[in-house]
Amino acid sequence: MMQPKSIEALLLKGNLLLDMKKVPHAMDHFREAISVAAFRYETHKGLVDCYLAQSRHREAISVATTACKQLNNSQRALTLFATVLAKDPVNMSTAKAKTLLEKALHSDPHYLPAIYLLAEIYDQELEGEKARDLLSKALKTQSTAKLHQMLADLMAKNHDEEKAMHHYNVALNLDPKNISAQEGLQKMEHATDTVLEPSYDLEMEEMNSDEAELEESETEAVWSDGDLNLASSNVSF
Repeated sequence: MMQPKSIEALLLKGNLLLDMKKVPHAMDHFREAISVAAFRYETHKGLVDCYLAQSRHREAISVATTACKQLNNSQRALTLFATVLAKDPVNMSTAKAKTLLEKALHSDPHYLPAIYLLAEIYDQELEGEKARDLLSKALKTQSTAKLHQMLADLMAKNHDEEKAMHHYNVALNLDPKNISAQEGLQKMEHATDTVLEPSYDLEMEEMNSDEAELEESETEAVWSDGDLNLASSNVSF
């Protein structure tokens, strides 16, 4: 039996090779890891990631299905399977993916990867209210930058600027390097500036209009005085 350290070495090397885009070599390490430690979630995920990197979704689905069986439908395995289904550009089995994620969250309501993915699917299927409710419920028991950032994105889409800016700011306080939160906040600030500029121009236009009217009335008053003086000089006694 392979020692735990040897399994960790296989996983580490497999992930390094995958990061280096040496996918076939990475697959060899993950397959070997599965052969000796099929009870480890990381072994299955590594092989799934390799197939997805090659756009081989059918094989990825097969590995994810096996993972669910060997890991007793744990929330991690169910979420892995749902991830593969959601990324399949041909079949796009989002209905089955939602079922798997809901089952995962029934097992562990606080499992963040399932919450993130399910919220994304709800949003893609124009079920924004369900996505907002799911994220808001999660925030009652745990606070992460991604939860706040995702909820902020949904609030922005729903034109709730005040709440969106609040959650973007919280996300950045928790993780100043959150790129999505940075970009979302910048878009909102730009949109706010764009809204304010026409208002300023309108005020300037109104001020110019008032000044023109004042000048016109003053001119009329001068002409009226001139006419009055002319009329007085023409009066004969």
